[in-house]
Amino acid sequence: MYRTGGIVALLIGMGLGFLWAFLPFSQQLSYRVSFDDGQPDWTRVEIECPDPWSVLVEGERPPRGEYATAGDECVKPARTLMAGAVVATLAGITLGAYGIRRGPQPKPEPIEPLSEIIARRSGQRGV
Repeated sequence: MYRTGGIVALLIGMGLGFLWAFLPFSQQLSYRVSFDDGQPDWTRVEIECPDPWSVLVEGERPPRGEYATAGDECVKPARTLMAGAVVATLAGITLGAYGIRRGPQPKPEPIEPLSEIIARRSGQRGV
């Protein structure tokens, strides 16, 4: 990986880290509503959680509405998203620093034309 690849890896890692850490997300909840003929009737509810940074660091929770425990349901996915953000950022910084430190791609050494190699070899045989 050379300088351009290092810069690309750095940008991708930082971008993913930002997206996962600072964008709100939605979480699906399952609640048992009623029993019909002895069978539980499940319904899925989707709540909007604030960004993982706000949930974990600032303690922000979504407004409590019909579902009393909805605020606590945002913590576990927020931890997962923050862990992913940290891993993506560290990987991007590591690969980016490695690529940038290596510098530009070296220029390849020119290859001698085959006709010159053959002429030189045939000249050596005659000597």
